[in-house]
Amino acid sequence: MKSLVKTAAIAAFFVSAALSSAQALVVGVTDTNPNHSNSAPFGSAQAAYVYQQVFDDSAFSGPLTINQLTFYDTILKGGSPNPGSNFQIYLAATTTQQVNAITDNFPVALINSATLVFNGAIPALANGRLDFTLSQSFAYDPSGGTNLLLIVKNFDLSGSATPLFLDSDTRGTVTSSRQYSGPNGPAGNLKTGLVTGFNDVVAVPEPATWGSMLAGLALIGFMATRRRQRSPAIG
Repeated sequence: MKSLVKTAAIAAFFVSAALSSAQALVVGVTDTNPNHSNSAPFGSAQAAYVYQQVFDDSAFSGPLTINQLTFYDTILKGGSPNPGSNFQIYLAATTTQQVNAITDNFPVALINSATLVFNGAIPALANGRLDFTLSQSFAYDPSGGTNLLLIVKNFDLSGSATPLFLDSDTRGTVTSSRQYSGPNGPAGNLKTGLVTGFNDVVAVPEPATWGSMLAGLALIGFMATRRRQRSPAIG
């Protein structure tokens, strides 16, 4: 029995090691009040032409290479994203934009210096998730009080027949947003920020991790064979 437990522990270790690279970071605590879910910037054509969201450096434990962004639909479920095909997502490191204090409606200089990481149609909502696979990775380092800024541009006025409202953090501590809907629309800082996943992919081993898993399974097989060889013959 002890050897079986040991074998299981070794198997768990190697599987855990193989999946460790898939660990994700989710910034924000979901407000469970459905009225606080947010349609900006992906769920309504009127929600925002330019949407900005800042993430405080304290939400990150260290440098992070961002390959995927995820937004969640777990409270006010249903709806569909805007059908527009020209959504642009930028990421930038910033020391000037702070939580609850994003300074401009249309930050031209920031957009020009930011990295365009996605350009196209919004992916389909699946299993309560809106997953954006980035066309370009973004390396973010929170050291030195550097915050992370997300900018979404969309000037396609086609809207969804059933707007999508995504989970939001309304505390105004680690993230907040600012939206601009043109001169006749609402603008300004919002305490709300979308709950955002960074590299929150489904825990499927990447090709590079299969070696670790196979090595672990081989070791388990070797130990099992060795035990059989040591077992005394009966008869």
